[in-house]
Amino acid sequence: MSARHTDPKRAPVLINTKMNFENTDWITETVRTVRNDYFVSAKTPSEFQSYLKNYISATRSFDQDFRSGSVSANLRNVLKKQHSVMVHGEDGTSLYQGTTRKTGTITSGRFVSETGNVISTATIDLKVGRGWNQSRMAPPVGLPGPFPEHGEIWNLWFNEIAESAKAKGLNPEDVMPKNFGFKGGVGHRYPAFFHQHLYINRMAEIMGHIENCLLRTHPSTPLNDVLVLLADYYQVGINAHLFERVNNSLLMNQMNYFLHYIGLRGISHGSLDYLALYKVPEDFRGIFIKAVIERNPGIGR
Repeated sequence: MSARHTDPKRAPVLINTKMNFENTDWITETVRTVRNDYFVSAKTPSEFQSYLKNYISATRSFDQDFRSGSVSANLRNVLKKQHSVMVHGEDGTSLYQGTTRKTGTITSGRFVSETGNVISTATIDLKVGRGWNQSRMAPPVGLPGPFPEHGEIWNLWFNEIAESAKAKGLNPEDVMPKNFGFKGGVGHRYPAFFHQHLYINRMAEIMGHIENCLLRTHPSTPLNDVLVLLADYYQVGINAHLFERVNNSLLMNQMNYFLHYIGLRGISHGSLDYLALYKVPEDFRGIFIKAVIERNPGIGR
């Protein structure tokens, strides 16, 4: 498909980056979660096929945009288009049933800052594993700490976004995600929807670096550095919570696209979305890279 890597310090060597959309094995192995193969065991085959169809269409759409070299300059439109395809398909008739809620009533392709359908908090119930936003999908067992104690509030800090906020005369603490401890769990408060532009701008900046690494001026960038960029992009995007639903699937679609673009196997969704909400960026980078190495043992030698 493309490059092959044996050393995470060596640069990606792109041999043939044409994606094979007819072979869905590399997609199905990554869309399944590690939580009891959720899509296979708990959903009907037709629902999974709709998900798969939309996932492939969204990947194809992103592939075309990325190869144009202009995703970073048009990230808002690219995200909206890809979200619309993932939720309702290329022709608007292939409904993707999300893992947390049926998506038929979601306005696809529009940010929550535009629709007003804002989800401001999420809950990780560590005591009983009851659910995520009271949904039927519980957080994975054994999420690694540390966690804020009961009554504690921790800011999740993104330095570049903090600097951007200060440049605009904003208090950086006001634009950061927050995690607050309560008895038996952790609450996560997303940044206010009117600060989303700071997060999209940061995502666009990171995407520009990814484009440079894979398309333009820095073909000798070490693989480890590329993976750090992917981890940072994903974590900022998850915390931005751009759309009402189908945020993680969208971002994981892009992550696995890039991994396959550089010749690696994709990774499952697993618990990355949870970890991205409360792990500091440096720790999350290590978690993300570890997940990639586990799926591609050769690069860890």
